Amino acid sequence: MQKSTPKYTPKEYRVYLMNSSKKHILVEGKNDKYFLERMLSYLANEIDKPELTEQVFVDSAESLIKSESGKGSNKEKVEEIANNIADKSYSQRFIAFIDRELYLFDWDYEKTQILQDNFPGHNIEKRIIRTRGHSLENYLFELDIVSNFFNINTTIPNPQTATNLFKQIFKSVIYSACTIGLAATKSKLLQKIESGVSWRDFIELTSGEINFLLEDWLDFLTDKRSVSDSKISEIKQNYKIYIQLINQTSFEIVRWLSHGHIGYDFLKEAYIKCFMEVIKEDISNIEWIAKDKRVHLLINYWIEEILSNDRMYFQKIFDMLDLSLN
Repeated sequence: MQKSTPKYTPKEYRVYLMNSSKKHILVEGKNDKYFLERMLSYLANEIDKPELTEQVFVDSAESLIKSESGKGSNKEKVEEIANNIADKSYSQRFIAFIDRELYLFDWDYEKTQILQDNFPGHNIEKRIIRTRGHSLENYLFELDIVSNFFNINTTIPNPQTATNLFKQIFKSVIYSACTIGLAATKSKLLQKIESGVSWRDFIELTSGEINFLLEDWLDFLTDKRSVSDSKISEIKQNYKIYIQLINQTSFEIVRWLSHGHIGYDFLKEAYIKCFMEVIKEDISNIEWIAKDKRVHLLINYWIEEILSNDRMYFQKIFDMLDLSLN
């Protein structure tokens, strides 16, 4: 299906905001939009205020905002709009919600010998609020939520043995994903590995953790992603440095520091690897729904599990828009 053309330039979107009587949250992409819309719907039902979903529009830069220069990421579009209206009166009806990525983390080993989170929360600057961790997916890195979700969304009969194995290696998976993400970022190779990698091919299950098959992965980068020999040497060195640093870092920091997309894909592939270990047969008959839909279902599950216990998890969003949850 052909994508629709975004309808507003940043300037036109600012005019639209100025003339709108609604409150708006501008996000980068479709999964962020789905996440916040689902959260608002859930809370509106919980507090019996259906009007909440009518008061707030969640807009996606991916589908709404054109770049005036023809370039620029969705995140850059959101930041440009937020910064240009920060001093306008109508900005009180608007917030931007963007990926934190590595902002306010000490992560570059040439500048620090300790990986640290210098703002363990939702950072706010003017009308911009950043995700708690690297990106949206990091919210989902909860052991019970991920393992239970995968357990009920597979076609394999009696998956509990594989699920129990997955629970044992969960933290190790996040540690490995974080190591890979930082090494690739430092080597400027993220675009080569952000999607389409069968991570299970590089996972070896050991007692209660995983062993990442570094040399096999480097061969994959050479053969399948056309990474040069010099870059292979660089990322190998970076990986070896980061794995030492990360093994000295608390899980609470690592789960938020990990590259969100890589971490989510790595978890799903590790779960499949656990099946392979348990059933000892061809896994081609394991059926999975499409990735985007699977992420949306996991978001639904996460929201119900988290917000049923902590309605104030995203309190800053509601405070900035002057919305009451009472």
